[in-house]
Amino acid sequence: MNNFTEDYRNEFIEFISDLSEQFDSFDWWCTSVSEKNIFIGNSLFRILNGDDLELAGYDKFSLKKYYKSRRRFFDNNISNEVKFPDFEPSKKYIGLLTWIDDRNFAVDGEYKDTYFNQLYNQLKSRNDFLLLTNRLYTISNTKAQNLLRKNNIPFIDIFKCYRKSDVIKSILFSLYYNPLKKRIFFKKRNIAEILKRNIANDLIDNRFAQYYLMYYSIKRIAERGINFDRIIYPFENQPWEKILCYSVKKFMPYTKLIGYMHTAPLPDLVSLFPGKYEKEKMPQPDYIFTTGKLTADELKKNYDSKKIIENCALRYEYIFKAAPAGFKNKNKNILVALSVDYNKSLVMVYKVYQAFKDTQDYKIFIKAHPTYNLDLRDLRIPEFTGCENERIEETKIKSGIMPQNFEHGERSAEKEIQKNHRVNGLSTPRNYFLPEHFNIVNKPVSEILPDMELVLNCESTIGLEALKMHIPVIDIELKNFTHLSRMDYCPEIKISAGTTEEIVKKSEEILSWTEERKKIYFEKTDEFIKYCFNPVSEEYIERFLKI
Repeated sequence: MNNFTEDYRNEFIEFISDLSEQFDSFDWWCTSVSEKNIFIGNSLFRILNGDDLELAGYDKFSLKKYYKSRRRFFDNNISNEVKFPDFEPSKKYIGLLTWIDDRNFAVDGEYKDTYFNQLYNQLKSRNDFLLLTNRLYTISNTKAQNLLRKNNIPFIDIFKCYRKSDVIKSILFSLYYNPLKKRIFFKKRNIAEILKRNIANDLIDNRFAQYYLMYYSIKRIAERGINFDRIIYPFENQPWEKILCYSVKKFMPYTKLIGYMHTAPLPDLVSLFPGKYEKEKMPQPDYIFTTGKLTADELKKNYDSKKIIENCALRYEYIFKAAPAGFKNKNKNILVALSVDYNKSLVMVYKVYQAFKDTQDYKIFIKAHPTYNLDLRDLRIPEFTGCENERIEETKIKSGIMPQNFEHGERSAEKEIQKNHRVNGLSTPRNYFLPEHFNIVNKPVSEILPDMELVLNCESTIGLEALKMHIPVIDIELKNFTHLSRMDYCPEIKISAGTTEEIVKKSEEILSWTEERKKIYFEKTDEFIKYCFNPVSEEYIERFLKI
C-alpha cells in the first residue's frame, strides 16, 4: 500500500498543471500524463512518490502493436452509420448524457436511468429532451438502440455521429505526438523518459484517435443543426469529458455544460483535481453539481467555487427509501465490492479466496465494477490450474500473495463448463474454479445489499451505500496499489484489513458485535453519510434546469 501526504498530492497536481500550461492543446488533454490516472499499475502518482524510477512494467514500443491498434480502430468504426432522430432546428434541447448498459433495462425492456434516476424521469416527458448515450461493454450497440426505440426515447449516440472520412482523419492526426523536452524535473530528478514512455504507450494504444473521433462526432451534430440549451453529464474529470467540453465549447458555444459528480470523492484520486493553471484553462463544464456537502467542500479547494453546486444523490435515492438492513449475525453473507482497477480486483478476489476458501460458514458474493467484464480465466485459482496472464501473475507476486515459483497450468475447456453454470438465476457464468460458497453476482446493488451482513470494499461507493443501510464495511488494503478510501475522510469509522488473516479476524469480530456496539458505530456512520449525500428533492432537481 502507498501512503501519500497532502503536500505530495498538491505537489504532484501542480507539477502536472505546470506541464499543462506548457503543452496546452487538444492532443495534450488526450494524454494519460495530463489525465493523472491512478488506476494503472505504474501510475505516475505512485512511482514519483518513491525513489525507484525504473521503467519496469512499461511496454516497449512495438510497431506491430501500433499497427494492430489502428487496424482494429479502423475496422470497428468505418462501418458506422449515423441515424439522427427527427428534430426541430429552431428548438434548444436539454441533453442528458448517460452511460448505457444492461442495468438500464428491466426484464421487460423498460428503460431506467442508473445515474440520473429522478432527473431523467422528469425530463423524459418534455418535448425538448434528448438522451445522449455512451454505451458500456455489457450491451451491444444494436440491442441498446432497439430497446431505446421500443421505449420511444429520443436519443443520439453522441460519440458515434462521425463520417467515414472522420475515421481516416482521426488515424492520420494521431500518428505521432510527443511534445516533451529532454529534461523535465520533479523533486530534482529528471523524469522526462518516464513521461515519454507514458505518451508512447498512449500512441501504441491509439488513444488519440478515439478522442479525435469524439471531437468529430460533436462537430457533425452541430453541423446537423441540433442545438442544446444545456448538456448534463456524469462528471469524473476523465479525458473523454475534457474532449466533450472542448468540442462543445468550440462548436456549440452557447450550450451550458453541467457535470454531475454522481458519487463522493476519494482523497488520493488526483485525476479529479486541477492545479492552478488547469483550474482556469482545462476543458471543463460550466457547473459541477455534487451529491452532497462533502464533494462540494472538496471540489471547492481546487475549482472556482462559483461553479460548484451542492445537490443531491440521484444515483443513490434508494438508500433513503429503504429501511436499514442491519445485520443479524446469522447468514454470514459477505459482499466483495471490486475496484474499478481490474488488476487490483483480481488480487482482491484472490485474497478473499485465501481467507474463506476452507470454510463453509460464510457465503461470498463478488460484485464487479460495471466498466469491465470479469474474465473467468483470470479468476482461475492457482491451486487448481495456474495463471496464464503474466501481467496478472506479476501483479500477484509483487503484492506478496503468490509464490514466485508458481507453475503455469494448461488451459482447460472452460467454455462448455461456463455455459452450464449459473448463479442464483442471474444468468451469470459460474466460475467453477471457485468453491461453491463463492458466487459472482451482477444484480443491481440495491437488490444485493439487503441480504448482506458485511461488505469487503476497496474504493467502491458500495461501501457508503452499505453504511447507510447499517451494514459494516471493511476496507481491503493491498500492497503496490494506490489505496483509496472514502473512510479516510472520517477515520473514526474506518475498519481496514490487509492480510488474509486480518480479513478473517476483522470479519469474525464484526459479525460478533453486540447490539450496543452496532448502535455506537452506526450513529457515527449516519453522520458521515449525511455529510456525503443529500436526499433527492424537487428543489434539487429543478436546479439542473434553472441554473
